[in-house]
Formats: sequence, structure tokens, C-alpha cells
Amino acid sequence: MRIYIVFVAVAVLALLHGCTSKTKNTGRSSANLLENNTDSVYIDSVLFSLPREYSGNGIIQLMGDSIYFVDRMYTTITAYSLDGAIGKTNLGRGEGPNEVTDVLFVWRHKGDNYVYFPPKVWRFNSDWQLIKQYFTNFGASMRQTEELLYATTTNEETKAVYTVQFGPYTMMPLAYMDDERLLFPVAYGTPHLNAYEKVQYYQKVHTLGQFNSDFEVIQIVGNKPSCFLGYRFIPNHDYTYFDYSDNKLFVGFEPDSLIYVYDKDMRFLYSFGRSGIDMNMDYLETSTIDEGLKNENYYRARAQEGYYEYVNYFKTPGVLLRTYKTGTRDSNAKYSIENPTRLQVYKDEELVYDFPVEKRFRIIGYREPYFYADGIVDEEKDRLGVYRFRFDLKD
Repeated sequence: MRIYIVFVAVAVLALLHGCTSKTKNTGRSSANLLENNTDSVYIDSVLFSLPREYSGNGIIQLMGDSIYFVDRMYTTITAYSLDGAIGKTNLGRGEGPNEVTDVLFVWRHKGDNYVYFPPKVWRFNSDWQLIKQYFTNFGASMRQTEELLYATTTNEETKAVYTVQFGPYTMMPLAYMDDERLLFPVAYGTPHLNAYEKVQYYQKVHTLGQFNSDFEVIQIVGNKPSCFLGYRFIPNHDYTYFDYSDNKLFVGFEPDSLIYVYDKDMRFLYSFGRSGIDMNMDYLETSTIDEGLKNENYYRARAQEGYYEYVNYFKTPGVLLRTYKTGTRDSNAKYSIENPTRLQVYKDEELVYDFPVEKRFRIIGYREPYFYADGIVDEEKDRLGVYRFRFDLKD
């Protein structure tokens, strides 16, 4: 299998010209919107009955007309109706060669269910009967990738290639561009090209892997915005978020207020976006691998600093939602669940809402008239459920 490293010239030029190139003017500031529009936002919660086995460690997904709780400890997937009625629990930890041993992420495509624990992917039918097992496969790309990115290094010194990037996401971003092409975020790091100490990393390394239906890499695409070059360095904010809908790819990065838009062939179209409210963007910079990996530096980045998160575009009703963290003022905070969250709503690339939500708040889908968010997974209080919300959109 051949892999291609794609440099999209237009996209590269756009990103290297900073975080304002070819940017659509969204008109109003977030602060002004907050004062006037929150009365038009309605949020409540739907609590679920707990499954028989409940660890309090998992994610919630909206797939079809059901909501699923994925328990990462027990490797079970429990279905609920949109109103919270409990349904059937499937899977459970197995030990056989084709059984699910662990689970990080779950999604649905063309009626089949997929369970992912890197590098394994299990594909099930709608009744959760196993169809096939795959491995995310970068195949023979290793030598080609290394040579294209930095031909001066030797094989002995080169110890890593692109891999799927799966942390610290609650749910790893993924998107189908068509029936056969799936996007995952990818990571890269070697002694000579890494996020901890090499400026060339932020200039050369790509952000997205395009996979075929057998989870083999087709090509590596996407570039990091020039905002990263203003720091030396912020490896603990080196994460990419994206969504694909209506033949457009929407891409965001943690330190960047802009959302970059590409067409289906990865040609850069434009960017838009407004800065969040009261964000702590005073990032702690680290210049060595040891500094970047220190627990206290990671804790500060995820809990005490502000950054942009998930982007979700919905063709109906034609809005893009983006969550972001503002940064807690508690110097002892360690985890993202302690970091306050806000939600931005864009209509026609114009910011129309920016309001606070719960600290754990990840958009999982829209079923008229509500948007739904993963948010209530609490072992200590034995609580499980989702947030649902709606807002008025002026014509």
C-alpha cells in the first residue's frame, strides 16, 4: 500500500500568513453577545437509570435515535431512548482473539457500529454481532514518511512515525468524508522532529490521517496554524478538532480562535471565528521533552489554561458549535473536568451565542428540537445522563 504526504499549497499559505488570513468578519464580540442573548437559550438534563454494572468511567454517544453509554471499565455499551428509558446492554469484556478487550471510542457508520481501542477496530452489525476486526494501519508508509519530512536523519535515530492521536479527548474527533474515507487526528514525534523542542515540527508535521474502509492510511493531510510559532513550546495544547459536513471540513486547534474551512479535496477556503470570553491564554512554555512531560506542566495546561475544543457543524439547522475552556483560577486544579467550559454558536460564520455550560460538555448530536451533550458521568454520586439544549435563531 502506498501513502502520500499531501501539502496543499493554498492551505499552507493561508496558515503561514497568521491567524487572520482570508478570515470572514463575524461582526460582533463574544462579550457583547453574552449580555443580550442568553435569555433565548434553554438547557436541561435527562438522567438515566444506571446499568447493572457502572464504573462511572466512560463516554456517551448519540447514534441513530438512541443514546449509548460506553463503560470503559466494564467494556459494556448500554442503550437509552432520547427521553432516558434504559434499553439493552451489549458487549462486555472478552478474552478471545476477536472479542473486545477494551474500548475507548464508539461510533456508527452506514448502520454498523464500530468500537475502537488503538490500534484495534471492531466492526459490529446493528445487533452488535461481530462482522470483522481491523487494525489502524500506516503500513509501508514508515520509510516514505520519514524521508519526506526530514531526510537527514538516520534509521537508527528515527524511532516514531505517525500514529492515531487519541488523548486527551473525551471522544476522539473523527469524520467520514464519504462512504470510504474516514479522518482521524494523527500525531508524530521523533528525536529530531517533536512538539517539545523543535520549531520545524510545527512547520512540517501534519494533523489528519485519511483512512480507507479497511482503516489503512490513504494520505496524511493538514497543517498547523502559525499561532503555534508564537510559543517555544506548548506541546500540551497540540491537539486538533474537526468535523465534516455538507462537503466542507471544519478544523480547529487549541490555541487558535479561528476555525479553518476546506473543501472535500482539502483545498483551503476561508477561516472564521471569535475569541472566547475571559480565557487564560498565558500559556506555560516548555523547551525540552522533560519539561513538557512534567505532570505539573500537563496539569496546568489542561486545567488552568484556556483553549478551544470540539467543533460540530449541523447542516440542519445550519449552525456550527464550538466548546472552549477558559482556564480555572484554582492553582491546584489538575484535570480538564475542573476547567470551566463555554459554548459558541455560529450561524453563517457569524457568532450569535457565547454562553457558559457545564464543565463536562461535549456535543454528541442534534435531534429536533434539541442538541445533546455528553455531560453527566459521575461514579461518586451514581449519576448518568445527558444535557439537551436549544436556542432561538433570528432570521
